[in-house]
Amino acid sequence: PLLEDLLSGKIGDPEYSLKNGIILRGNRVMIPKNLQPHVLRELHSTHVGMAKMKALARNYCYWRGIDQDIENTVNSCRPCCDVRADPPKAPLHAWEQPRHNWERAHMDYAGPFMGHHFFILVDAKSKWPEVFSLKKAPTSSHTITFLKDVMSRHGIPDILVSDNAAIFKSQEFSNFCKSYGIRQRFISPGHAATNGQA
Repeated sequence: PLLEDLLSGKIGDPEYSLKNGIILRGNRVMIPKNLQPHVLRELHSTHVGMAKMKALARNYCYWRGIDQDIENTVNSCRPCCDVRADPPKAPLHAWEQPRHNWERAHMDYAGPFMGHHFFILVDAKSKWPEVFSLKKAPTSSHTITFLKDVMSRHGIPDILVSDNAAIFKSQEFSNFCKSYGIRQRFISPGHAATNGQA
């Protein structure tokens, strides 16, 4: 019916056109129902994964429901499921609500950005940020200096949350935390969102 409608001029949708007897949607070839399984097999022949299959399809071919058909094809393919790049995410750790300011603080480094690294420390209760700029690569000593500055104004946090960077896991930094009675908590590798405060 689509071919007939295009030939008769009933379809005024500029997305669809007819070229040499082939229906196009934009620049993509409209694939008839009987050829869709063959095209899916071709798109999936090298097991490139769902995202790449969809990207290929978006460049070359179209039919209603193609994205869902691609998802079904990949999800029913054992080799693709075994090596899937996006395994189901583990639930994020929910931090307890702190009772007072600076009970728990989250810290991280950002950068380099425009030649600077930035030490970011955020109080989990008040959401108050402290940011320090550094023109060279950060070290544990820099972090200790920044923390002493913050502690002189806000007090000593009970808990410091960070990622597993060597700066935060060094003996120097560990000794600093112990000397002030600060407990360190590290987020799980690959779960940066659990340190979302910083």
